[in-house]
Amino acid sequence: NEKDQKILHLFAELVSESRTRQVQVEASLEAVRYYGCLRCIQELRVHEKRWDTFLAQVLELIAQATGFSHCFFCSRGGRGGTYGLEGSSGSLFPGEDRSLRFPLGSGIVGYVLKKHEPVFLGGDKAGGAISPLFGAEIPTPPMRSLICLPLVVNRSARGALGVADTSWRPLDESLKAFLWMVADHLGLFLENLYLKSRLAEATSHLRDVVKKH
Repeated sequence: NEKDQKILHLFAELVSESRTRQVQVEASLEAVRYYGCLRCIQELRVHEKRWDTFLAQVLELIAQATGFSHCFFCSRGGRGGTYGLEGSSGSLFPGEDRSLRFPLGSGIVGYVLKKHEPVFLGGDKAGGAISPLFGAEIPTPPMRSLICLPLVVNRSARGALGVADTSWRPLDESLKAFLWMVADHLGLFLENLYLKSRLAEATSHLRDVVKKH
C-alpha cells in the first residue's frame, strides 16, 4: 500500500545516504594513510643514507599504506641492457636471486623501463591474470592488479616502482597520485647518490692531477 511504499522509499534514501558517508569516510582514511606514509618516507630521506636500507623500509611502508600483497623495485644495469629486482615486499619468484638479470624489454617491468611509460592493469573485475612481470621464463604469482611506474634519473628510466596483487584491486586516481609521489622520492634519492658519485669521481681526479704537479 501507499504507506509501505513511503516507508520503503525513506529506507532506500537512508541506505543511500549511509553508503555515501561510508565512501567519504573511507576516502578520508585513505588520504590519512597516504599522507602518513609520505611523511615517513620524507623523514627516511633525511636520516637514512644507505640506499638498500632506505628502499626496504619504503617498500614496507607502501605495502602497509596500499594494502597490496606485493610491492617491488627494479633497476637497470650499468650499461642499461638488463634490469634486476632490488627489493620487494612479498615473494615474487622462488629464491628472489638479486643477482639475476633480465633482458631490457622482457616482461611488464622491462617494458616500463624500455619505453619510459607507466602501466596500469587490472581495473576490470572480470579480468584474469596479467602478463608475467619479468618474462615468461620467471614464474611469478598470478597477479590480477598492477601499477608499475618508471623512475627517471638524469633523463633516463633507471628504475621501476610497482605494486601488484593476486586479487582484483581498484586502481583509483588517489592511489596513482600517491605512488607517483613515492616514485619522485625514490628518484630524488637515486639522483642524490648519482651526484655524490660524480662528485667523488671529480674530487679523486682532481687529487690525482694535483699529485702529478
